[in-house]
Amino acid sequence: MKHLKTVLIIDDDADDLFLTGKELLSYNSTLEIYSFTDIKDGIEYLLNNHKSVGAVFIDLYLQNKVKSLNYLDEIKNFAPFLPIVILTFSEDPKDILEAYKHKIFKYIIKPLTPNKLDQLVIHL
Repeated sequence: MKHLKTVLIIDDDADDLFLTGKELLSYNSTLEIYSFTDIKDGIEYLLNNHKSVGAVFIDLYLQNKVKSLNYLDEIKNFAPFLPIVILTFSEDPKDILEAYKHKIFKYIIKPLTPNKLDQLVIHL
């Protein structure tokens, strides 16, 4: 995480979006963070900037209970090696298994904490 320069966060909840960004910045104050509450806006940004984005943090359940997993294949088509971290309140084993089937990098239960970031950084 210390070597990452740009991170994209997609979460339909503005408070969660703010808190995730705040936690990431407290871990690495030099990060550029781009935040979106709409998945389509986030994907459009990513499509045009995927070479400069180091990781994506995305909520599992978005507007109207739509799963972000429905969009992961689209992201992987143009950015196959981009680490995607699912950040969610869902501890349902079915959600976790389904997410990893989409070749995500990590599945993290909200809230994002310094301890969870420490564990994530080892692998990023």
